[in-house]
Amino acid sequence: MSSRRNNRHCRIGLLLAQLFPAIACEPADADTAYDTTGGELEEFAAFAEPGAEDEGSSRPCITPEEYEVLFAEVARNTAALGLDGMSPDVRPRQATVQFEWPLRQVGAADPGYHAITNYVDHAGPGEVLDLACGTRTYDGHRGIDISLWPFPWLKVENSEIEVLAAAPGTIVSRADGNFDRRCSWISGARANFVVLRHADGSTSYYYHMKSGSVTNKQVGDTVATGERLGVAASSGISTGPHLHFEVRDGANNVIDPFVGACNPTITESRWVSPRPYHDPAIVKLTTGSAAPEIPGCPEVEEPHLKRQFCRGDLAVFTAFFRDLLPDAPATMVVRRPDTTVALQWQLNVSRYLTKGYYWKSWQLPADAPAGTWSFEATYSGQTFSQSFTIAKKGKACATNQ
Repeated sequence: MSSRRNNRHCRIGLLLAQLFPAIACEPADADTAYDTTGGELEEFAAFAEPGAEDEGSSRPCITPEEYEVLFAEVARNTAALGLDGMSPDVRPRQATVQFEWPLRQVGAADPGYHAITNYVDHAGPGEVLDLACGTRTYDGHRGIDISLWPFPWLKVENSEIEVLAAAPGTIVSRADGNFDRRCSWISGARANFVVLRHADGSTSYYYHMKSGSVTNKQVGDTVATGERLGVAASSGISTGPHLHFEVRDGANNVIDPFVGACNPTITESRWVSPRPYHDPAIVKLTTGSAAPEIPGCPEVEEPHLKRQFCRGDLAVFTAFFRDLLPDAPATMVVRRPDTTVALQWQLNVSRYLTKGYYWKSWQLPADAPAGTWSFEATYSGQTFSQSFTIAKKGKACATNQ
C-alpha cells in the first residue's frame, strides 16, 4: 500500500503550528535543523516513516479472496491462449525475464516523482521482513508499492505518472472503470489493473490505476517493454496514489525482483538496471507565493507555485526528498543573479525516513537585485536548481515601488 496516513506528527519551527494547522504530516518523528540567519524566516518540515501501516489494519491491498478470483481468471486465460499448455517440467527453457522500471513521468521535468514505501514481506504471518532484513513492508504484502511523491493527487489529476509494461508479455487479465480515489481500506473495493504473462512463464501485476486510463488492449493482446498500460492512481484497496507492482513465477510463487540477504526468492536481480534499497534523492524543488497546501486525502494539493516575484514579496522555497539518511545533510541555497549566496540552510535527520519536505519563507528585500535568481539543493551527491526572477519595476510591481 502507499505510505500510511494515521498516527501523524509534525515537528514545526517558529509559529507554524498556529499559522498552518491544516497542513497534513506523514507519520513522523522528525529531526530538523533550522537556520537562524538572514532575517525573518518561517520554516516547516514533515516526514514519513518507512513501512508505516494504517492503525488497526493488517489487510493486504489484494485480499485473499481477490487473489483467488484473480488467479483463477489468469489460469483460465493463459490456458485458453495456449500460453500454459505444458507443465514447467517439459516447457522449453526460456531466458529469465528482466524488468525495466514500471513508471515514467510525463508533462513535468522534476528530478524525481516517487518513493518506495513498501517492499515484499518475506516473514510469516504476524511479522514483517523485507529483502534487506528490515521492516519497509507490512504483514502479508506480496509486491512493491511505489508511491507518487510529492503532490500525489495533483499527479493523478494531471495523469502525470504512467504505468509501463516492465517486460514484453501478453495481457491475461485486466480491469478498468473502478473508483480511483480511495483513501482507506474498504473490503471488496475493486482496482483497475493489468496482468501480463511473460515468455519464461512468470506474470507481472500492475494495480491501483486510474479509471479510464487502462490500455484499450484486451486479454490476448501483446505489449512491448515500456508500453503504456495506464496511469497510477488509488483504485481498489488503497490509501493513496501508488503502483503495486508484483511478480510471480510459472508456479505462481512470489518473486521479489530485488536481491537482498533476506530475499529467498532469487539470487540474481530481476531488474535490467537495479536500484539500491536506499535510493536517496531530491525529487522536487519549488518556489512559491505561499507554503504548499497538503489537504486531507483525496483532495488535490495546492503547491502555490510562483516563479516571478517583485521586491518585497514573500517567497517560499520548498525541497522534497525521498530516502532521507541519518547524518547525511541536505543543503539548500538561494543565490542572487551574480551567484553570491543570499540564504543558506541545512536539513539533517538522525534516522532513516522514507519521504520528507522542508520549506522556508523569506520576505524579499526591498533592494533585492533584479534579475534571475536560483534556489538550489544538494543531497547525496546530487544538486538541482530552480530559477526564479525578481523585478524592480513594471506593471506587476507597481504596488511595490
